[in-house]
Amino acid sequence: FKRIMATNRVLFNAAPAITNVLLNGSVAISKPNKDDVLSLTTSAPESYTYQNIDGSFETKTESFEVAWYVSLGEISKPKASATETVKYKSDPPSTPMLLITILRDGRGGVAVHRDVF
Repeated sequence: FKRIMATNRVLFNAAPAITNVLLNGSVAISKPNKDDVLSLTTSAPESYTYQNIDGSFETKTESFEVAWYVSLGEISKPKASATETVKYKSDPPSTPMLLITILRDGRGGVAVHRDVF
């Protein structure tokens, strides 16, 4: 296969990054309890130039979307924006649980964060 450059941009789209998953405002290090608040910190969304169908250009900014998955229990809003908080809606599990957070930037960039409590 041969790679062909199809753009003259100097900077390419960088994948988003999840800096930390927060539990009640602090870095998550233990299982959540019922109604605990989960959130995350991320890299900054990128601005990019978008070409419209008429050939004109406009500047847009990425919109980060988050998907929350837990092996035990339930999340109040499994899909949310990166700035939203979600709640853990179950009693704390007695066995180890897995929390997976997937961040998408809307342009093909993805970041995955995995925690085991």
